[in-house]
Amino acid sequence: MEAMANQTIQYLKKEKLSVPEHVWARAKAELPYNEYLATLSPVYKKYYSEAELDELIQFFSTPIGRKYISTGVLVGNESYAAGKTIGTQMVGHINQALSEKGY
Repeated sequence: MEAMANQTIQYLKKEKLSVPEHVWARAKAELPYNEYLATLSPVYKKYYSEAELDELIQFFSTPIGRKYISTGVLVGNESYAAGKTIGTQMVGHINQALSEKGY
């Protein structure tokens, strides 16, 4: 949740250049994290057991887990774009193969 708060603040800083750093720090400290967790908890409970959540917490506490957190959205966005390209290419290849067979 803290990583999301940091990313949100970094985004907002680009739009609100006159806000001093101590104001950003105060705003972050006053965020209602418990409310955010209450909103997310049912989603995780739907898909993971308590033991699985404990394993995820252990994983995300490791260096590679922290790296995954910091790069996951970037990798997801780039993978989505690459997937669109692959899908377009795949349609072309399949259509060509069908055309060569008279379909």
